[in-house]
Amino acid sequence: MIRNISRKQFLNRMDDDSDNSFAYSFLERCDKENLWQDAIGIISNNKLIGGYVGEVAGAVFTVKLLHVFHDSRGKGQGDRLLTNAFWYGYRSAKYLKIVSEANSWGFYKALGYQSYGEYNAHGNHLIIGKYNRNMTVHNIDYDNTDPIVKRILNEYY
Repeated sequence: MIRNISRKQFLNRMDDDSDNSFAYSFLERCDKENLWQDAIGIISNNKLIGGYVGEVAGAVFTVKLLHVFHDSRGKGQGDRLLTNAFWYGYRSAKYLKIVSEANSWGFYKALGYQSYGEYNAHGNHLIIGKYNRNMTVHNIDYDNTDPIVKRILNEYY
């Protein structure tokens, strides 16, 4: 079931597995930016599988955070979370923006997303495009001449 998740649920799921290191960043950022009210996750058999935080600002829906716990990876759960985020953004905004850490870029690329390239020394990638309204999940238009896309690209590059 996909639904809102709490800090407590997320914290209870954390462990010392180094493959879940981003979970600490997820927790810290949600705390620092007061994002828990926007946290969405997958619960299966009373266990948190993963979660994401998205935000609409003007015409842009940004996937701010996405994490799937290591023991649930490779089972389509990240795609399931991102699909949920995609459709939420589709209904709420005209553009989709995702900032991917370097070690997550392969996940987004496998789903068909395109990056405008690494934008910092950490190898993070920016995905930005306009929802093309053809009702195909993970399909956005990459037009770097679009004024909003161009503005966001200028913020990063």
